[in-house]
Amino acid sequence: CLTTYLIGFGQPCEISAPAPTITMPKVQWYDIQQNTFTRWVNDELKLRGKHIDDLKTDLKDGLMLIHLMEIISGKKVGKYNK
Repeated sequence: CLTTYLIGFGQPCEISAPAPTITMPKVQWYDIQQNTFTRWVNDELKLRGKHIDDLKTDLKDGLMLIHLMEIISGKKVGKYNK
């Protein structure tokens, strides 16, 4: 019915089935989000010649987070303990 309508023959008809949705596994979604955020962080940190490879380990001590926050905010955090 739909095929014949699309090529110009027959009468239009209703499609009762909903359009299929595409879902990706949560693990794949998580990896995409983590890679995207890592690239964004590195793009910001390159202003100071800094780079991270892994969000979980490289942001753990907070030093790179301080650099990132100073870059984003345009303000200095001040003195901090290493």
